[in-house]
Amino acid sequence: MEVIGRNQEVKLFLKLIWLMIILSVFGGIFIGGSETQIFAKYGASKKVLLPAFYLIIGIFVFTRRVSLNSKISRYTWLLLWGFVFTTWLSLLKSLLLPQQTIQLNFLLQGILQISGLVLFIYTGILVANYDEVAVWNWSVLAAVVSVLTAIIDLDLSPFIMLYIPLSFFLLYVSNKLQGYRRLSLITLGLTCLLVPTYRNLGYESPSLAWILELSSIFLLFLSLFLKPTIRRFFYKSLFSLTLIVLPFTSIFKLLIGISPRNVTDVTLLQRSFETSTVIQVIFKDPITWLFGLGPGGYLNMTWSPDFRTLTLAGRNIEMVDDAHFLTSWILLKLGFVGLSVFLCLVVVALKSTMEVMTHMEHVNPIDFLFSANLIGGIAIALTAGTNFFTNPLLGISIGIIMARSKILKSTD
Repeated sequence: MEVIGRNQEVKLFLKLIWLMIILSVFGGIFIGGSETQIFAKYGASKKVLLPAFYLIIGIFVFTRRVSLNSKISRYTWLLLWGFVFTTWLSLLKSLLLPQQTIQLNFLLQGILQISGLVLFIYTGILVANYDEVAVWNWSVLAAVVSVLTAIIDLDLSPFIMLYIPLSFFLLYVSNKLQGYRRLSLITLGLTCLLVPTYRNLGYESPSLAWILELSSIFLLFLSLFLKPTIRRFFYKSLFSLTLIVLPFTSIFKLLIGISPRNVTDVTLLQRSFETSTVIQVIFKDPITWLFGLGPGGYLNMTWSPDFRTLTLAGRNIEMVDDAHFLTSWILLKLGFVGLSVFLCLVVVALKSTMEVMTHMEHVNPIDFLFSANLIGGIAIALTAGTNFFTNPLLGISIGIIMARSKILKSTD
């Protein structure tokens, strides 16, 4: 099988990631509102940078002539095409049977974000055949981005929380080294992880999504030191326990639009309000129930519990084009058909991650990096859905891991 870790495909891809991160840094510093309007700052940064990222990655993808048929399973192909097809059906439904006035800005953003996710996944599939030589290129990237994040107190929007998987990647790579090189990477990884961690935990109400991401990656990281058979049991037990406990948790009630009595945090109440509003809107007729309001669908936030936050963020309180919970976001735009296809895609991605992480005694460090970013990215996107579509490295990680699972199976 052809290995392209040393050829122009992976080299060019890494250069593009560098370029996108540099643009993200300048965007985070110079674009958007003041320090007190952090949501406006990130929102403006994404609106300016995402089109540039789509263009950069789009040129890379459409100038490649690489067959992908052998890199992912036929079922994965069907899911990707199913997601695209559902998006166009939802768009057609919203144009022919509109339930809302078409807002061109919302429509363009919705189409770009959904198409961008597929584009990023496609990119990941293209560059999945890397080798050990690429480890050091990623190590340099990890060191620079993690240090930069810790120093300038910036989360590199739209590469939100990028330093977390990169810092754990440095720690994992250090496990394979000796002497001062190992000590240096451990020190660097811990410093770049703990400084931003301390910063975030200093808030009165730390982000639930951030804690979910950090916890997920931490569990994944610890599991790497278990033997494969124990690791498989660990994953299965953790997954089963999650399924059993989840329906009894406050987060599950919030996901289905119920506000638990013990929840007083305004950001969580806002998410519950959004979900209940989405459910009310889409159940008006069977077609909307199936296909949602289309990529340009929006919510009326007039009675939102988070009125002050939205106003400070410069958002139009009467119309908001997204919902925070990932499931609500998909339900609003694509209905239950889109949500079903999307959840299958996520399950396949997580299953591929487990297959990659349990394939051998020692996991390839880059496989670990993208697996950690995939699991952490999905965790944070649960309560901040747009991150799933606006974090380029998350979509790229999904594509890489799904392709890596197929590649590793073919080498057995």
